[in-house]
Order: sequence, then C-alpha cells, then structure tokens
Amino acid sequence: MTALEPPDSYHFSAAEGWLVLGSYPDALDELERISPTLQEHPDILLLRWHVHAKMKDWKACADVGKRLVGAAPGEISSWQNYANSLFYEKRYREAFDALFPAIEKFPKEWSVPYNLACYECQMGKLDEAMSWFKMAQALGNADEIKQQALRDPDLGPLHQTIHGL
Repeated sequence: MTALEPPDSYHFSAAEGWLVLGSYPDALDELERISPTLQEHPDILLLRWHVHAKMKDWKACADVGKRLVGAAPGEISSWQNYANSLFYEKRYREAFDALFPAIEKFPKEWSVPYNLACYECQMGKLDEAMSWFKMAQALGNADEIKQQALRDPDLGPLHQTIHGL
C-alpha cells in the first residue's frame, strides 16, 4: 500500500480535521485535492466513506464501500461498511449478498453472521436470521452478543426468542 506523502498527507489530515469539526463539504473538498492516483487508496476511501456516513448519504457510501472492498478486501470493515450502506438504504437483499462472502474470508468473526441475521430479520426471514444469530453467538461472547441483540432494533422481531435463549 502506498504511503501518503506531502502534499497529499496534508490534505488527508485536513479532511480528518474537517470531519471532526463537522464540516463535511470541506472534508470532501480536501479529499478531492489528493492526487488522482491515490483516490482509490484504502485510507482515502475509508475517510470518504465516514464523511458520507456522517452526512447520511448512504448512496454515496455504497459506491465508496464497494470500491473499498476492492481496495482492501482483507479488512472486515470494508465489507461491513459496504453492506451497511446498502442496509441503511433498505436494500436488505443487496446488503446480505454484499456481506455474505465475508463469512468465508473471516470465519472467526462473529459480527459477520450477526449482521447477516439483521439483514435476514429485516427481510422477514426469521428462521434464517435466528440461525445466523446462533452462529454469531457460537463465534463470540454469547452473553454479550445476546445483550447487544436485545438492544438492537434491527433484530426486534426476534427479541422474544433471543430473550429465551
């Protein structure tokens, strides 16, 4: 991965600062000033994704997230950010399909089946959602995952069943 050098590193730092300050258009302007050859750099894409997420521009997030998966397929956050962008647009089937390959790439990561459970739940596929949820519990701290699920509105239709586990 190419390291960011001045002046690109300055624009990147400025974009981070604008993001923290809540000036999202200025953050995007700074990111645009970075060299065209570095626009697909995973760090640039991730920061761009976060700016658009703060703006709740899920369509832009989905575009950036897809590019992020291509640029950094070994990072679980790439897959989750992309899938969640689709989820927030209520494109549940696409979110599921986008995250599903991560099951094989990250077989020990409980958050992948957990998110798949959320997507299935929102599609009304409660049996499938419960299967994914149980897989998540098997991979992580079952009690903590249960408590998180009981607070998660995306798993609302399963709350009674999860409570009984």
